[in-house]
Amino acid sequence: MARNSPSSKRRSAPYRILGLLLIAISVVGLMSIAFVIPMPYVIESPGPTFNVLGKVDNHQVITIKKAKTYPAEGSLRMVTVSLRGGPESHISGIELLVAALDKRNEVLPEEQVYPKGITREEVTERSNSQMTSAQQNAEVAALAEQGIEVPGTQTISGFVDDSPNIDALQVGDQLVSIKHGDETIQLDTATAIFQVLRQIPAGSTLELTVLRSGTEKTVKVTTVANQEGAGSLLGIYLNMRLQMPVDINISLEDVGGPSAGMMFALGILDLMTPGDLTGGADIAGTGTISVTGEVGAISGVVQKIHGAAGDGADFFLIPQDNCRQMRGAKLPDIRVVPVRDLRQARDIVTKISNGKTGGMPSCPAR
Repeated sequence: MARNSPSSKRRSAPYRILGLLLIAISVVGLMSIAFVIPMPYVIESPGPTFNVLGKVDNHQVITIKKAKTYPAEGSLRMVTVSLRGGPESHISGIELLVAALDKRNEVLPEEQVYPKGITREEVTERSNSQMTSAQQNAEVAALAEQGIEVPGTQTISGFVDDSPNIDALQVGDQLVSIKHGDETIQLDTATAIFQVLRQIPAGSTLELTVLRSGTEKTVKVTTVANQEGAGSLLGIYLNMRLQMPVDINISLEDVGGPSAGMMFALGILDLMTPGDLTGGADIAGTGTISVTGEVGAISGVVQKIHGAAGDGADFFLIPQDNCRQMRGAKLPDIRVVPVRDLRQARDIVTKISNGKTGGMPSCPAR
């Protein structure tokens, strides 16, 4: 039987060390590649907050003309989320690892945040468009809350998927009036069509009169379910041309999206009504706003709460439909209050101002 000599054992040791070294180098190399190559994820982190009653970069966020305004103390903070990753801006594996270690962050698959194939330019355009719409809705809702109607016209700009009215209506049709039962309602204000539809169940048949190529035409339309509020909708997108009775300007650069709508509306209300709505309190919040004042759910709510707490807010108003994100979330020391519409949000801010916070709503534990 052959036996290895002591000299052959001594010769094999360097080979084993060399093999282990090569394996270690390979592992390190693979890990390095994994940390450098782009990863298809998006990191949501707490972003900055902005007091809509104050100034940003020496510019007042909300300015109002053609109406009496009143001094406002305290803070009504709109909040933001910082996004890393996405179209043309992928993150690395090391960034992903570091972000995952911070419980304030959320890591999401890219396709869950952005539509497939969308470009960075398209993301910016969409975000800016949403901000413009949020500002317009906030202005209309805040004025309506004070009993001020906004005259205007609404023109069909498109249809939602599977709209039952795509054959009856056309892009470019201007809404004139709607008939339900024996009542005909003129659609000559920003809120008229929505006020009618919020009282009508989905699946109802209505007579809608539109102005098409200069001629009025009456067609039968069917309502569809409103997933974000009471009543129903028509399954159409509208372009509004409004005649604002009050000159309101909201100026905030480099911030997009629809989620500041509620806080803009509260800020307008505070500035246009006597007294100080906040009572000097530091209140933050988030939520979309419709022209009729419904507050809608948003994304990144946990990160926004962390951002608000970090900037000193004591209360945070969230859309009622975001309560499910609160379950099990690790939140900072801040009181979270759900709201369903602008009127309730205003009432809650008034309670905070008066120190009557005992009976305010909260998200259910389960």
